[in-house]
Amino acid sequence: MARRQVEETAFGSDSFLDIVANIVGILIILIVVAGVRVSRTPLLSVPKQEASAEQKSPETVTLWANAPVDNDEPIEVDLAFVPAMTPEEIPVEIAPFVPPEVGVFEPIPDAAVSAELLQVFEQMQEELAQLTAQWESVRNQFSEHQRDREEISQQSEELERQLTSAESALSQRRQQLEFVEIENARSSQVIEQLRERLADVQNEEPETKKLAHRLNPVGRAVSGQEVHFCLENGQVSYVPVDELTDLVKQQMQRRKDFLLKQPRYQATVGPVNGYEMEFLVQRHSNGLLGDSRFGANLVKISVTDWVIRPAGDVRGETSEEALQSHSQFRRALISQGTNATITFWVYPDSYELHQDLKSFLHDYGFWVASRPLPSGFPIAGSASGSKSIAQ
Repeated sequence: MARRQVEETAFGSDSFLDIVANIVGILIILIVVAGVRVSRTPLLSVPKQEASAEQKSPETVTLWANAPVDNDEPIEVDLAFVPAMTPEEIPVEIAPFVPPEVGVFEPIPDAAVSAELLQVFEQMQEELAQLTAQWESVRNQFSEHQRDREEISQQSEELERQLTSAESALSQRRQQLEFVEIENARSSQVIEQLRERLADVQNEEPETKKLAHRLNPVGRAVSGQEVHFCLENGQVSYVPVDELTDLVKQQMQRRKDFLLKQPRYQATVGPVNGYEMEFLVQRHSNGLLGDSRFGANLVKISVTDWVIRPAGDVRGETSEEALQSHSQFRRALISQGTNATITFWVYPDSYELHQDLKSFLHDYGFWVASRPLPSGFPIAGSASGSKSIAQ
């Protein structure tokens, strides 16, 4: 982008200096004319007063100068000799006051000015008036030029600001363009890689999926040993229900005297393998039939409800890890034997894992029971609940 150049009309200083020089020349001419007029003015004449008849001419004395002069002619000097008198002989007389005579001056005649000089003077006055008018015109033009120059300067500053803003915007656009070019280059590389991958995939033979068909197994209520697993977040973890139940029994045995006096008791045991159990113990009477058979003082204490929650970070295993020979899942299965029923507590995010583990257990002859759980709900049970159905 080419920068637009602003032409500025400047007032010439040479014409201004010429005008000033002309005015100074006129002033010098006027001063010379005034000097000529003063030099031609006649001097004032003062009449000489005649000497009084009473005054006597002094005697003339000839003196010879001791100092060298141009000629040896004597210098005549008029001296009035006064005879020597003693102080007593000096007459003291006060002369009457005579007012001094006032000199009478003749009027100064008007200086005669030639017609040629008057014509020159009038021409100079006309030229002075013209020059004055020219000076006023030039000064007005100079003021207008100054205003125009200020306006042009302001316009130039505004154009400079606009140019700076445009250059900044252009720089930003260039940076954006460079960024877009870089992104285009990256996109081109990705597209090229995807094209290569697509060509490889098209050349590969599609993988054949095998559908394994199984007969629907027969279900039965769980009555023997039961092993519990929790399937959550795509991982399986062993839930030690039997171990936690043993801890509950031990605590109830230790606090049986206290429990006999309380209608309800709630406590927590664990953690075991990352899980803890919160349980509720209630005291029950035997009823009329029990009182007649065992006595009125006999009461029954039992766990009515229990909830199992993670006590911290629970170590889980993915499907591949769980099916390894030394996994926690395989060790829990081996410890219980094939006669045990496997119960899965399944959350919605682990249905695929449930299918893999269930197929694996059926291949080894295990009975599998599944209990779906909504997200956020813990593993729970109660005395009035239903038993698991294994397949």
